[in-house]
Order: sequence, then C-alpha cells, then structure tokens
Amino acid sequence: MKNIFIKALVISCLASAATISMVSVHAGENQSLVQVAPDEIARVPGMTADYVRTPHGYFHSSCVQHIDQSEELQVDGSIKRADGKLRQVAQCAYPRFLNNGTRIEATAKNTRLPEVYNGYLQLVSATLSSGTNELTAYMTVPPNPSSESGQTLYFFPGLEDAQNVVSILQPVLGWDGYGANNWTIASWNCCKSGTTYVGNNVVVKPGDLIYGTMVNTGGQNWTITATDETNTSLASATLKTQGYSQTFDWVFAGALETYGVSSCSQFPSSGPIKFTNIQAYVGGKVVSNPSWSIQPGSNSETACTKATVVDSKDVNISY
Repeated sequence: MKNIFIKALVISCLASAATISMVSVHAGENQSLVQVAPDEIARVPGMTADYVRTPHGYFHSSCVQHIDQSEELQVDGSIKRADGKLRQVAQCAYPRFLNNGTRIEATAKNTRLPEVYNGYLQLVSATLSSGTNELTAYMTVPPNPSSESGQTLYFFPGLEDAQNVVSILQPVLGWDGYGANNWTIASWNCCKSGTTYVGNNVVVKPGDLIYGTMVNTGGQNWTITATDETNTSLASATLKTQGYSQTFDWVFAGALETYGVSSCSQFPSSGPIKFTNIQAYVGGKVVSNPSWSIQPGSNSETACTKATVVDSKDVNISY
C-alpha cells in the first residue's frame, strides 16, 4: 500500500501541534515524515494514524519538533530563534513505540538498549572509558532497493551516554524516510521528555559520500551535521542541540534500523554500506583502537543483514 504523507512539521511560536495532510514532495524542499501504514497500526496496540516513522521508533506527529538551521535547542526544551527570542514547545502528551511494539510513555526515562535490540537490525558500538567530545564518520549512499514497496531504512553513526541515557545524537541517512522513494540526510536528537527533534533534510543520490559529525561546541552545546561531500552545492543537514549534561561514552560506529521490511529485496540492490574513517575524540585526541562490538537484532529480517568490523576505523553492514 502506498504511503501517505503528513504535512511538514512547522512549529509556530506558540508550538501548535503539527497537522496531517496529503502533500507532494519535490527535491530540495523540506519533506514530511512517513505516516504509519494500516498494517503497522494493527500490529502495535495503542498506535493511531497520527503516528510517524522516525529513527527512534513511532512518534505521534505532535511530538516531532522541527528545528531550523538558524535555531538552537535549549536545555529546557525551548528553541532559540536567530533573533535571540525563544519559542516554547508543548510537552509531548503521547507515548512512543519501538519497532517491536514496546510502548514507552512520554514521561519515562530512557534506558540503555538491551544486548539484543528489536529496533535495530545491526548495531556496531563501543563504550569508551571517557566521554567523547566529537565523533565523525563517512557513509556512502547505497543503490536504491531492488523492491520499492513502502519500506523505510535508516543508517547512522551516533552517540549516547551508557549510564545516563537521556537522548541520542545522530546524523541519519534514510531511504524513504520522508515518503518519496529517495535517499535523504537529516540530523536528530531524541528523546528527552518523549519528544524527538530534527533539523532540515536534504535529498542525496546513490554513490554520494556523506560526512556525519557530532561535535561539542562548548559546554553542553552540540552540533550534528550530515554533509554531502560529493555534491557540495547542497546544504548540510544540521541540528544545533543540547547534551543535557550527558557523558557521551557510548559510540555507535554504524547502525541499521528498518520499517516495513518483509523480504531481502527491500534492501539496497548491492552492498555493503561502508562506514569509514570513524573517529571518536576524547580531550581533542583520537581514540586509537575502540573495542567495537556487534549487536544484531532478533527480528526475522535480521537474517538478510550482517555487520562486520573491518578495522578500528571501518565497519560494514551488508544485506
């Protein structure tokens, strides 16, 4: 069944809830996240048609906040505009759901992922002895999937606090993340107080080299970017955000998360996707040899995928 789209999540100064409507998508425009399909609603008790797919599970559309490149997320959840004024964001009033249907209330505290996690198909990560102040990695955009049938695929590096999980920082490469059967990049921070925050999204093409960065810019201020190094005329996908006093010692070299996948043909037609030149910095110095570990999901579609650690700076996810 074809995906239906929701109207772009444009939040007013009064933080009115996003509205849902049918829209067409054009390259270069800020696109809209994919609304859940009827089979997903039937599978997840409590979820309704007002929910959308994100790299962090299913969220009610009013709990997804878009932040412009000229704006910055503050520690209290307000958003600082370019003119210095703050716009307040209404607190999320709805639960979110993991891909496996697990319900998480908006007021619930985030916790570290279990050793086998049903949301991700593959996760390659390491826990550092100290928090990092910067993580960078390259990804090459894969070919389009052989079968384009409404599935959503997310690939990303990321950062979390292993002991105090409040949020995750991640530059994300997505297939059909915005409902247009194409590849996009966007930067995310999820899920303080049940809300997920996202910056602008940019359409990219197979073969393009994407540079993802998560950089501490002083204090608790972080900037997440995804940049197309092949097509330098494109804007970067940027999110200026807060670290919420976390120590980002849990480093994701590469991860894969999916929605609507029922066959191996729904992955890119060739692979693997390569995460290369992965560099985590502690005190301004590169961590020389992170101890990467592989955590596969227990989903049935995990059988289509495999993660491999090539060396200390390179990992692959094949499908």
